[in-house]
Amino acid sequence: MAKANKSDVKLRIKELKAYALKTWNIKVTFNINYKLDSVRALGTYHAGTKTMSLNANLLKEYGTLYIEDVVVHEFAHAVIGLLYPTRMNGYRKVTAHGREFKAVCSHFGIDGKATTSLFNDSITMKKSNVTRFSYSCNCGYNHQLTKIKHNKVLRGSSYRCSMCKAILEKV
Repeated sequence: MAKANKSDVKLRIKELKAYALKTWNIKVTFNINYKLDSVRALGTYHAGTKTMSLNANLLKEYGTLYIEDVVVHEFAHAVIGLLYPTRMNGYRKVTAHGREFKAVCSHFGIDGKATTSLFNDSITMKKSNVTRFSYSCNCGYNHQLTKIKHNKVLRGSSYRCSMCKAILEKV
């Protein structure tokens, strides 16, 4: 993984803003903070406050992978907020990760899925006091499910590997 820092984030966002202006004729503006320390969200975008929150430790740990996956994903949320502002303006409500969002993400070269699986082995994520349970699949990847998802499996739910599509089995 290539090293990256906050100036790399600014540069990538500058590129994304230029693309949004050229493609949709919209000017995307928001503030960025690096105070996010959640293990449930890798990044967030709040349309009301026009704020993108990022995890500085994950940026340091994963560098360009974090920028290309999480920062671009959150930027797409900002674009959607401008393309489909509110129902009151005659637009129908769009879902957070629905087809419109995925279409915008495809312009940026990502699929738009809300997933933390790329960062399962993160030192930052493991520092949290969240209990995780090991599951495996056909491709041999070690999936770490949270206690909440593990309990859902015990009650009959199932989760699939995003790569091989096999149902995850408890190790």
